[in-house]
Amino acid sequence: MRNKLIIIALLNVMATCLLMAGTIGDYRSPITDFPWTENFGTSSSDWMPEGFTQRHGLFPNPSDTTPQWEQKRWLNGTVPENKAAVLNIYGMFRQGWLVSPPIDLSQGDYELNFDLAFMDWNTNDPPRGTQEDDRFLVLASSNALMHSPVLLREWNNTGSEAVLNYIPTYGTNVTISLKGLVGVVYIGFYGESTVSSNGDNDLMIDNLEIRAEPVSNADDSLSPAADRLLANYPNPFREQTTIHYQLKDSQPVKIEIYNLKGQLVRVLVDESKPAGSNSAFWDGKNQAGDRMASGYYYYKMQTGKYSSTGKMILLK
Repeated sequence: MRNKLIIIALLNVMATCLLMAGTIGDYRSPITDFPWTENFGTSSSDWMPEGFTQRHGLFPNPSDTTPQWEQKRWLNGTVPENKAAVLNIYGMFRQGWLVSPPIDLSQGDYELNFDLAFMDWNTNDPPRGTQEDDRFLVLASSNALMHSPVLLREWNNTGSEAVLNYIPTYGTNVTISLKGLVGVVYIGFYGESTVSSNGDNDLMIDNLEIRAEPVSNADDSLSPAADRLLANYPNPFREQTTIHYQLKDSQPVKIEIYNLKGQLVRVLVDESKPAGSNSAFWDGKNQAGDRMASGYYYYKMQTGKYSSTGKMILLK
């Protein structure tokens, strides 16, 4: 009888240890090789990504493992090979956490980079409703259960500097510094809705990357002006292309698409952006949301006195 009680006690301890490490059965070692990336695959068999877990429960206290994140086509497009992680932010009980594998940040300063989009459910139209109850958070915790999380950034429609409804339907690129986080951490992506009749929208993330934080040059006098428009990729493209650019300082940026006649097709960016590497997406549509004809197009970037233009090809 005594031996039986000892065995039961040991099993309970083992179960508790496994639970504190994440989800029972998840034995993944912390990620130590950087850059580390996750693009959420190209088929349904790739979901869920290795090492990821899901939690459910109102921030900041997830309580169970009910899955609410899923895999869908990026921007609700037609290209099946480009998948993304999606949370349908809708109803009274959306409290979905998508949690990364353990990541060891003890060897330096790192940053999180990912693509983000927000649109009407199952379409690429602008989000519906005012969504005053809805929000999207990026968090970090020392455990996979996301207990005592640290808030890294928040998007909402009730006073946040990052506005939920301003997240472009065509996507934007987000960089968040992880400097100050020490040891093994888990990155959590959390979406919330608590009112049943206030919006029905898709929030998407794709192309996650944890990478070393760039080392700034302390002697700015030796650094040339860094405002620079880079090449778009892919080029030519059918469904979507990404326009990359660099900024020396945080400042207003305008990126526009023109046809060969010099007519404005689409304004991709017209707001202040942070210093460093940035990107914008074009899905081949004009400002009204209509698909453009195949052919050559120009993309133009303006920041203060800097102006530059690139050329790309849209294919059917």
